[in-house]
Amino acid sequence: MAATNPSAVANLLTYHVLNGTIRSSDIMNKTAFVHTLLSNATYANVTGGQVVGARTNGTTASIYSGLLSESHVVTAVS
Repeated sequence: MAATNPSAVANLLTYHVLNGTIRSSDIMNKTAFVHTLLSNATYANVTGGQVVGARTNGTTASIYSGLLSESHVVTAVS
């Protein structure tokens, strides 16, 4: 994906934004699949929009990408 392609850049950014409000009480120690704002079929690899995994491990909430890259929630907003 070239940084000079505005559509690709915009879709990359929408993949990194969750669709809606996800409360910590919605995320348990079993992976929940949460929709992102990426719904463009050219870039999403699932029907109905891209999803990421979310789960807790003790007091830490983590988000997993489609390639299983892990990000930790540092500060939750209530």
